[in-house]
Amino acid sequence: MWKKEKRIFWSGIYECNTDSEEYTLCYIEKHSNRENIYNVCLYTNVEALGNTTLTCEKPKTCLCNNLVSYRGSGEDILNEANLLLGNNTELFKGKNLEFYVVKDYEIYLGDPGHETMQERVIDSEDVQSDGVWMNNEWKSYQCNNSFKNINQDLKSCMRHTNISLLGDSTFRQWFHELVNIYNGDRYENALQMFHRVEDYDIDITFNFHPLCILSEQRIIPFANMQFEGDLIREMSDCNRVIVVGPWAHYGQWTEQSYLDRLYGIKHAVVDFLKRCPEATVAVKGSHPRNHKSIYFYMFGNDYIFSEYNILLYKVFEGSGAVFLDVWDMNLSFYTPNKLHMPRDVIRQEMNLLFGCHICR
Repeated sequence: MWKKEKRIFWSGIYECNTDSEEYTLCYIEKHSNRENIYNVCLYTNVEALGNTTLTCEKPKTCLCNNLVSYRGSGEDILNEANLLLGNNTELFKGKNLEFYVVKDYEIYLGDPGHETMQERVIDSEDVQSDGVWMNNEWKSYQCNNSFKNINQDLKSCMRHTNISLLGDSTFRQWFHELVNIYNGDRYENALQMFHRVEDYDIDITFNFHPLCILSEQRIIPFANMQFEGDLIREMSDCNRVIVVGPWAHYGQWTEQSYLDRLYGIKHAVVDFLKRCPEATVAVKGSHPRNHKSIYFYMFGNDYIFSEYNILLYKVFEGSGAVFLDVWDMNLSFYTPNKLHMPRDVIRQEMNLLFGCHICR
């Protein structure tokens, strides 16, 4: 499944006159001497995507450079999912999808024909959590958190330091929490958000990552398609914390195309840290999440996202960036795993970055 190309689709919107629009099918693919290139429009960004391209069927009237916007094509995604799924729906249902282990659950261990019964899950010294929840606070085993009170400690630490959040809507949750800590202001959700904290000389920005499917099928202007690496290369000031986390909307990308995306970000991060060695760049890992239908479990199940967590760690290892592994933190919280976890989890993710790696 992970190696299958063309599992995510958009409708490309072209305008070449004031009276009409043309719509064609667009998708992500790994480009390598593709045949019949005259029948498609290829939109490349080598620095951000390597050999991966946004490919659109060529419109009948408009030119390729007349692409003005795009939006998710849910019907084409579901049609492709049905073709791939076939008669294998049972693979994504029941115990094959979710299996809850509860206290005193009985399991059998031993060789065939000589099984012994034990109570509860057997502990393994080789498999340990990164921490533990205590009174709605995450006690990390990976670092010593210097924060006693994030509201007070963050304010005193981050003065004159800008914060850039580049990624999915979980970073929009970070944005809301940071703004709340400094000013208590409220913002409507948007794909780009900015807040100025005058008293502390801090700019807080959020930029949503491109080429993903939004639940509301929002139309995205093509000119606004800036990747994380593009934005990082434009940053000239060094008094900055950058946090990236490209994972939640990319379960339908192949592993190789996803790696192209990660290496594009990594190269920008390495260049930035050469210019600004005192700055901090953090990469936030993935976490388990639920989905509304079997089709999205096919493309974005916990196996895929756990593999993404490993890729994020491996790709950015040695780059100078801090890796924030939040998998266990999210998995072990007492509420169901969702993309948008409760406020307590968001605050503790922020604690992990600022309290462990910046404000020491």
